[in-house]
Amino acid sequence: MKKLNKLLFLGVLLFFGCRREDIDLIFDKTPDQRMGELQKEVKQQLVEAKYGWRVLSSTLTKGTYGFYMDFDAEGKADRVRMVSDIDNVSSKVVRTSGYRVKLINAPMLSFETYTYIHQLADPDPGVIGGEYGDGLKADIEFELQRTTQDSLFFKGRKFRSDMILIRASQEEQRVYLSGNFLSVINEVKSIFANNQISLFDHAGVTYQLTINSDSRTLGIMSYVNDKIVTTNDLFSYTADGLQIGKGIPLLNGDVIAKILLLGGKLYAITGKGDKHEIRGSQTPLLPLADMMGSMYARVFSPFRVQYPGTNAAGANILYQVHRQIPDPPVAGGASKIDLDLQWDTANKYIYLQGYMYYSATPTMTRYRYNYTYDKTTGLFKLSNKVVQSTGFASVGLMDTFLLNNEFKLEYYFDSGNAYGRIVSKDGNVTMTLMPLK
Repeated sequence: MKKLNKLLFLGVLLFFGCRREDIDLIFDKTPDQRMGELQKEVKQQLVEAKYGWRVLSSTLTKGTYGFYMDFDAEGKADRVRMVSDIDNVSSKVVRTSGYRVKLINAPMLSFETYTYIHQLADPDPGVIGGEYGDGLKADIEFELQRTTQDSLFFKGRKFRSDMILIRASQEEQRVYLSGNFLSVINEVKSIFANNQISLFDHAGVTYQLTINSDSRTLGIMSYVNDKIVTTNDLFSYTADGLQIGKGIPLLNGDVIAKILLLGGKLYAITGKGDKHEIRGSQTPLLPLADMMGSMYARVFSPFRVQYPGTNAAGANILYQVHRQIPDPPVAGGASKIDLDLQWDTANKYIYLQGYMYYSATPTMTRYRYNYTYDKTTGLFKLSNKVVQSTGFASVGLMDTFLLNNEFKLEYYFDSGNAYGRIVSKDGNVTMTLMPLK
């Protein structure tokens, strides 16, 4: 790794600020020779990982995904076999792709033939639910940024998404290649589903974990001395649990770095290596309604997605917005419409917002309401609508519902995920949305 870092530094010098004749005087090889060495060194690092690589690949729109990659396995040059946590097929079926290591301004890893990592960038929303033309805004070509003893850090060329390769262990390789990765994912989801509310204790404080596989986020909340402390981070599935992005901070300055699956139980692993068992509860530390403005800022209804727990009356309200876009969209027309409710707890406002996308920047329909919240009954009541912007997204049915109904906002659990469900006072309308920061 030290040699590779040195070569990276020399590669930068070759491209910036040095004349060829100056370099020839300093080094005993030509720039082309040294760049060729750098290219070979990178590929050698990829190939010589005995048990392959555990990979984290980020997107700009939907979190981080986990992969396993093994380069030039079984003597097949320029081929990489992989599995991923994208879906049930990708986490069980091993697929192979061509790859290349080439040089532009830095060593670049390029995946040449279509496989799982290309799904994240697929421009067809029918593949993984991404945006038309851009997918999830993920990359398939990555420039090497830096290395450590056991890791390689890459940055995507187009969207600048991150990809981190970490040397896998023999046991991790066994799980990934045997088809057991899907079993691990399902077991983790099942434990969260059975728990409903997941809690753990650390340094005298009880923390609540909230997982959402759809948004790939893991949130942590504590309630100490009548003060709510919340934070969250992205995660991906691994051969033994969940890998958390940069680590989720705890009150004592430590972080939660990983969720470990061990012996049919889940454990929160801190950055210092402490292990805390995660237990289930039927009672949250605080109701979801009390979390708006702290752990969450809004509840979100993405284009053409119906979350579990939404009844027919609720679906009719939500999809008044979504039905405005033909399926498939008309060329040159809007590609999608999203909807959310956003809380401004300081000023006691709730905003209804509809986003219609003709490009990366949407037009917005935005209504503002005053609200009251009765902690005893858990009911919100809205009034005094103000139209702040009139975009192209029609949100009339939701507007009518909000002004004519008191409603609750409560947790709804399905398949281990924690959603936010709006329930009218009479119970006739239920709409499940995704709580987001």
